Amino acid sequence: MENSKKVLVIEDSEITALIVKRVLQSHGFEVKVSLDGLDFKQNLNDYRPDLIISDYYLPNKNGLELYQTSRTKTGSKTPFILMSELRFILENIEKEDLGIDAFFSKPLNFTTLVDEANRLTNSIN
Repeated sequence: MENSKKVLVIEDSEITALIVKRVLQSHGFEVKVSLDGLDFKQNLNDYRPDLIISDYYLPNKNGLELYQTSRTKTGSKTPFILMSELRFILENIEKEDLGIDAFFSKPLNFTTLVDEANRLTNSIN
């Protein structure tokens, strides 16, 4: 899969992470999963993802903090999708003000997620 787009998924639910990984892989993406985001900066530097998909609620940081870290501390412009089970979290965050590329509520609509992943990774360069 050397020509496939790389996706970093940060999700603390192992079941959800596995499902997202398998769905994306079945559409040609290379996927790496992190269950807590503690290795986020290292993954950005070493894995160099074309897309980041993160849960909002994580054990040590939240997805919004990871997004802000990616922009301010690493200078990454990697497209970022934020997802959460709590729709009101997503409704209270102005994605345009933050620069987040997309929000998804759980349970995920995988067709829409794959479409958005394709759109965002195809817009790179």
